Amino acid sequence: MELRSLLTSFLFVSISTDLGAMGNQKLWPSHQVLEVLKDKEEPVQVERFENNDRTYFRGVVYVPCSPDDIWKVMSSCREVVEMVPQIRQCEIRDREGEEAVIYHKVKLARFLPSLKYLLDANFTEQRTIDIKLREGDLSEFDGRWAIDERSTHNESWVTIHLYMDPGPLVPQGLVNGKLEKHIPKVMMNLRERVLKSVRM
Repeated sequence: MELRSLLTSFLFVSISTDLGAMGNQKLWPSHQVLEVLKDKEEPVQVERFENNDRTYFRGVVYVPCSPDDIWKVMSSCREVVEMVPQIRQCEIRDREGEEAVIYHKVKLARFLPSLKYLLDANFTEQRTIDIKLREGDLSEFDGRWAIDERSTHNESWVTIHLYMDPGPLVPQGLVNGKLEKHIPKVMMNLRERVLKSVRM
């Protein structure tokens, strides 16, 4: 089933009040960062920001394809579990227009319990996917996947912003470490899935 938005697991701010507090400069990578990524063997960057005792992550990846090519992959629910191995299940429980309720079952590590939760997702005409926790095992979850507005017909940059509070069952520091490790892999998985779809 197609999901005109994701997580992209998790992946990638309504801009929610919390993520909006990061400020526009931290929400969007600088032009210099975008240009540098084009020349890297692995064109991905992940940064973490501290704000009000919270840790936010911003990841960006360069993809030499059009925004339309990326959106076809990024907005497919079938692609979610391929891009984000930690997401074991992804189901659309309800959908109306640009809004949907998504169920995720996530396994961050073998020694941690599976996390199950529902997300409210909003898929915008600007090719962004805003996600916020509705209910479940997490305490808080805010995220956004976005195709950078500076993208062109043959090169694009995809950005994810993420904040996750797992609640009392899982240490926050452990989750932050896992996110910092997994986000670059997820971004590169998205890139490879897009390139593969273009070659087919």
